[in-house]
Amino acid sequence: MDHYKAAIAHIKAEIFHPSDRIIKSAGAARSTTGMNDGITRPAAMLLYAFLLVIGVIMWPLWSSRFLPENDDGSVRSGGSCWADLPIHMHMAQSFLVGRNQDISFFGLHSPIFAGRPMSYPFIPDFQTAIMIKLGFSMRWAMLLPGFLMFISCMGLAYCLAFRVSRSSSSALVGTLLVMLSGGVGGINWLSKNHSEAMNHDPM
Repeated sequence: MDHYKAAIAHIKAEIFHPSDRIIKSAGAARSTTGMNDGITRPAAMLLYAFLLVIGVIMWPLWSSRFLPENDDGSVRSGGSCWADLPIHMHMAQSFLVGRNQDISFFGLHSPIFAGRPMSYPFIPDFQTAIMIKLGFSMRWAMLLPGFLMFISCMGLAYCLAFRVSRSSSSALVGTLLVMLSGGVGGINWLSKNHSEAMNHDPM
C-alpha cells in the first residue's frame, strides 16, 4: 500500500509540477534546434483580426441557413439543412423524447435503423440535447456550437500553417484556401452581391 501511495504521489508531482530535468531538457532542445514552437505576437494579432473579420462575414451566412424563423413563425432551410442536419436533429431528439432518454453509453439505440445499436459518433448531438434541455431552441443549440467550432478550426489551421511556413502572410493565405475549399470562388461569389448570398445558395 505504501508503494502504491508513493507511486500516485510521484505521478501527481510530475503532472502538476514538472521536474527541473524535464524543463531543462526542453530548453536545451529548443536552443539546439533554434526553433520556437510558439506563435509570434504579430502573427497572433493578425490571427485575432482575421478571426474577427471572418466571424463578422460568416455569421450571417451561417445564421441564414440554420433553420431561421420568419416573422410569421415559418421556418426556412438551406445549405446544411439539405445535407445531414435532419439526421443530427433526429439523433439529438432521441436523447430528449426517444429511446435514448435513459443514458447508457454502451447500449444506445440507433434512431435511424430500428433495433440496431448506435454506431455513429453521437457526442455533438448529445451536447445539442443538453443545450435544448437547458432552454435553447434546436436552431441555437446547433448553430452556436457549430459556428464556434468553425472559428476554432480556422484558428487551428492558421497556427498549423504558421508553424510550417514561419510566415504570417503564408499562414493567412493557407487558412483562406482551407476556408474556401482550396479555391477563390467564394470570394468572387461574396463580392458580387453579399446580400444575395445571405438568401441564395450557389448551387
